[in-house]
Amino acid sequence: MKVQVADYEGVKLSVGLKTAGRLQALDHDDAYQTPNPSEDNPTPSPAEVDSLEPGFQTAWGSMDFVANFEDLIEVYWGVLHQ
Repeated sequence: MKVQVADYEGVKLSVGLKTAGRLQALDHDDAYQTPNPSEDNPTPSPAEVDSLEPGFQTAWGSMDFVANFEDLIEVYWGVLHQ
């Protein structure tokens, strides 16, 4: 998705935003999970659990910028975050 945010004396600036995330729900045997540390147990050992909780994995997003100068040249740049 690209949105034009400025148009001044032949220079147009557009911004785009893309995001994605993946939901994973795994089902397997021999699943282990480490509990959060607590005051009573500051270094907990992994414990076997029946199944892993579903959750989002590998989320990422990018913000893209496009500058168009007099319809003669376009300059692209972007920021990617994972």
